[in-house]
Amino acid sequence: MKSCLNKVTLMIANIVLFLVCFNVFVLFGANCTEDSYHLTVSGNSSGFIESTRITCEGNPVRLWYTGFSVPGDGGGLYSGVEAILPWATLSPPLKYFPPQVGHKWQDQGSSGVYPVNSVATVTSVSETVSVTAGTFMNCAKVEETLLYPKGYETGQPHPIKFERWFAPGVGPVKLLITHENDVSYSGELISHANITADPGDYFPLGMNYTWTFEMSDGRTATWTVDDSQSQAEYGFVSPRKKDFIPAGSPYTIIWGAPPEVTLVKLRYSLDNGLTWKVLSNNETGPNYAWDVPLVNGNKSNSLLKLIAYNGSGARVAAETTGPFTIEVVRLTSPNGGEPSFSSHQEITISWATYDTVSPVNQVQLSYSLDNGVTWKAFTAQPPSASNPGSFSVTLPTVTKTKSKCKVKVVLKDASNRKVGSDVSDGVFTISP
Repeated sequence: MKSCLNKVTLMIANIVLFLVCFNVFVLFGANCTEDSYHLTVSGNSSGFIESTRITCEGNPVRLWYTGFSVPGDGGGLYSGVEAILPWATLSPPLKYFPPQVGHKWQDQGSSGVYPVNSVATVTSVSETVSVTAGTFMNCAKVEETLLYPKGYETGQPHPIKFERWFAPGVGPVKLLITHENDVSYSGELISHANITADPGDYFPLGMNYTWTFEMSDGRTATWTVDDSQSQAEYGFVSPRKKDFIPAGSPYTIIWGAPPEVTLVKLRYSLDNGLTWKVLSNNETGPNYAWDVPLVNGNKSNSLLKLIAYNGSGARVAAETTGPFTIEVVRLTSPNGGEPSFSSHQEITISWATYDTVSPVNQVQLSYSLDNGVTWKAFTAQPPSASNPGSFSVTLPTVTKTKSKCKVKVVLKDASNRKVGSDVSDGVFTISP
């Protein structure tokens, strides 16, 4: 009898354990999917676009391109395809979901033999846009600047800035491209069909979704989703390599895990893995609400580590993100790639400040004519005990063209200790 009772007790215990684990699996299992889409492009030019998107618990999280080819009359620039395509890179025009003001990403591609850096930033999520296809509210606006290296052929109509608008539940609806010779042209959505996405999805993708765009020169392009594949996504979804996270902000760390994982430990490093700090030792969900630490200056070698365990307590997996940046301050203008400035011209330097280890009491602005090798302070500086976010300065007088110019912003506290600094991502030119 005792033996039978022991067997029954063991059976009940196993059932309870199974149910507990099953509930954990339901919440924690393969909750993220990687969806790949193929879009056929037709119109003034024809080709294809391939994109991949990660969705977690039914919500889009990230998007990137895996390939595209749009040859023919006008190519991507004049066919309307630019409403979704990047220029010379595989970085998408909208990368994070839901978009938030300040989201930033950058990538490097090529145009000919030269590497071209692109820096994109979400600047608004409350735009009202009226185009042929209708009037759309609460659109996200993304501004992308292209940074060309020294030696790149000038005098050609190369684009230097893209402005794109995305409507929730619809996707890209408007485009404005400005070239280095100040010539600009635009594109807009003229029709869309079969889109049944969530109204909050700013870049919906699904089978048979169709959009038609028209550029200001009259050329059109239609792109249609005609194939898709889905698979479970494991490991870190957000953040990933090259992400930017404001210091002192709330941030959701997101990951996908196979069903056998029941526990995750999280660590973070600010020094590229030399030292690690504990975030959590007992996570059972697919995300973690991280209060990003206050840091003394931008930390461009930040890492996160995930260590996964199964129900028996055995370690089954581990993953570390690529380096991302925790930002204290970001210089936004001039950030490189702007049209040439003139000697002694007045310009406005702009920057965004996030939480700092101590209050900002002083801002120092300086310039370099040799790509950051040497720096000189501007004559005019923001008033003490202030951090205005923008300030007008007068560029130096030069006797010959300087093509490796940058500016720098330094934040200091009341004790004159530096609490943050940033430099132009690319170079700009000052002409005599």
